[in-house]
Amino acid sequence: MKKSVSVPENKKPQEQQTAVKKPRRSRCRHVFKLLSLSLCTLALLLVGALSFILFTTSGARMALSTAQRFTAGMVGIQAEIKDGSIYSGLDLSNVEVTIPQVIQIRADALALSYDLIPVLTRGRFRADEIAADNLAVELLDYPELNPEEAVYDPADAAQKEAEEAAAAANAEPFRLVFPLDLEIGRLKVNNFAFLSSAVDVHLKSFEAL
Repeated sequence: MKKSVSVPENKKPQEQQTAVKKPRRSRCRHVFKLLSLSLCTLALLLVGALSFILFTTSGARMALSTAQRFTAGMVGIQAEIKDGSIYSGLDLSNVEVTIPQVIQIRADALALSYDLIPVLTRGRFRADEIAADNLAVELLDYPELNPEEAVYDPADAAQKEAEEAAAAANAEPFRLVFPLDLEIGRLKVNNFAFLSSAVDVHLKSFEAL
């Protein structure tokens, strides 16, 4: 006759606990694997997107389009990127940078050759060469009223002059501060013009090393 073996009752809860714990550990491992895979995929996507922006011409064009949207109303940026990359340099055409009522810079062609590593490591921007064709720097004045629409009133004119003088005395001058140290190896410009309401300067060409 077969003998039946009885299992002590005090061992049954332990076996049940062991049977419950195993699936929990398995689920935790599965979640951890999915999380690790998701993080690795996200990191690869970020590296790929950054490489695309820094090392390709299409990425530079995308960055320019994004900068135009973010600076609209503060700084006007217009340019066509013909070749190059943000990492090593760009060849631009039809360049126009405008700070309203302050300055406008225009160039038919602008070539920049530089290395981005010193910017990232030492906070210094070095341009090996900058070449421009038909470069114009114009100081902009505040818009004036149309003489035909303006009505002259001596009292108003005197008050306006006093207000403008007080505003000019209290206003701080415009300062353009660069956050990086700049170094230019070679600068070459064909047909340069500096334009303002006080004086105009024209140079056929100049080159600086």
